[in-house]
Amino acid sequence: MDKTPRKGSIVVGVDGSALGKMSLEWAAAQAGRRHLPIHLVHAFAPDEPSAIFGGGADHDTLVTASERILEDARARIHTIAPDVPVTGVSASGFASAALIRASHEAELVVVGARGQSTLMPSALGSVALQVAEHAHSPVTVVRHAEADHLSHRRVVVGVDGSPDSLRAVDYAYLQADQRGAELLVLHAWWPERRQDVTDVATSDWPSYESEQQAAVAQSLAGAAARYPDVKVRQEIVRGNPLKLLVEKSSDADLVVVGARGTGGFTGLLLGSVSNDVLRRAACPVAIVRKRLVNR
Repeated sequence: MDKTPRKGSIVVGVDGSALGKMSLEWAAAQAGRRHLPIHLVHAFAPDEPSAIFGGGADHDTLVTASERILEDARARIHTIAPDVPVTGVSASGFASAALIRASHEAELVVVGARGQSTLMPSALGSVALQVAEHAHSPVTVVRHAEADHLSHRRVVVGVDGSPDSLRAVDYAYLQADQRGAELLVLHAWWPERRQDVTDVATSDWPSYESEQQAAVAQSLAGAAARYPDVKVRQEIVRGNPLKLLVEKSSDADLVVVGARGTGGFTGLLLGSVSNDVLRRAACPVAIVRKRLVNR
């Protein structure tokens, strides 16, 4: 297998787990829709106990087992998307570092919410969190290995006017267009400070809602022109944005959020709203940020 990734590949972290296989299938379907190559990354740290290989395995044994995981992953991809070019690398070291390095030239990084070594099945794994925080490309975290493949044909995006949320809008339009799905654009207002409670009094809510509808429509204008076939539904809601995004994820194929937000998501960074959506969503979650080449 060619070890050199093609520029613009979908990078996928593979580890042989059930959730890792689900992530692989998700990425293969995405690559097939978008006509993109896939680059597989399997990483191992020889000085760490391994749930797959057992503690104390020598380096050659780890490499052989890792190559086998990569070959199995390539075979699985080709059952879903036979024409997708696949490269892959077995890296000695920690998975998060290998995936972050690969993200420099990636179109997207796909990773499972937790890996083989995560002790708490409901936890967001350290690899997923570190990649979501530090990758140079958009990141999709696949949440549930047990999820079925029924398509809801709906993409949900949280919008608050911040630069990252506007990038999330562009990405969400692309995803909806590729899937032939409806796009639900959600803007939620929630008081962060005591004085915010009176900023939008009940009697003023219709006026605020009208203003926000205009602001959201303006933020969608560019993407709407690029993807005219996407059916869009807007919801301007008074409520907790985190709770609402999680609720909307129950009948969505993907939730898209910016890495950092303002406005309705004031003060919330990855590790708060995005972090909590990653932990609680019922579907895959995409984190979108500005690509920083030298970061």
